[in-house]
Amino acid sequence: AWSSCRFAIVGAILISMAMNVLVLTGPFYMLQIYDRVLPAHSYPTLIAFSVLALILFVAHGCLDLIRTRLMARLGSVLDMKLADAAFVRSTMRGSQGEAASHMLRDLSVVRQFLSGPAAVGLLDIPWLPFYMGLIFLLHPLIGWVSIGSAAVFLVIAGLNEWMGRKPAQSAEVHARKEEQFVADVRTNIDTAGGMG
Repeated sequence: AWSSCRFAIVGAILISMAMNVLVLTGPFYMLQIYDRVLPAHSYPTLIAFSVLALILFVAHGCLDLIRTRLMARLGSVLDMKLADAAFVRSTMRGSQGEAASHMLRDLSVVRQFLSGPAAVGLLDIPWLPFYMGLIFLLHPLIGWVSIGSAAVFLVIAGLNEWMGRKPAQSAEVHARKEEQFVADVRTNIDTAGGMG
């Protein structure tokens, strides 16, 4: 299923690459304003840079829309390719069927992940060293502050994951038991109704 979606994955990576370059539009626009427009008091230069920046911002927005739709389509295609097999396995009797009984829901979670902001964020992570390098070029102190801030955020995220893991697992177990109970009641609705 993943190999059949290779074109979409490569397309999302290339779009992310273009978007991460276009993110620099704002800073470069401001640099050009302070470097060329203000000293020369040139209105035509200001208009030209402003139109160019506007075009680049619109291009960034369009690429973001395309990437979001591409990732949503990728999740849907994977869901369609795997749903039949997941359904067949989840309806088997015995230990194999019990192990696969939540496969359709897990497949839905994968589809939602691919359609959401987390998957898009994973495509942007490889650009982090590039931007850190740019920040160090501006000033080493700003670069070290950025690295320190990133480390603090990583520690907070790690603590959040560590402290929330057990409650999340417990909630997942309870949710699955509740789903199983509702499914059992639906299956035996006549018997349950007859027994009061």
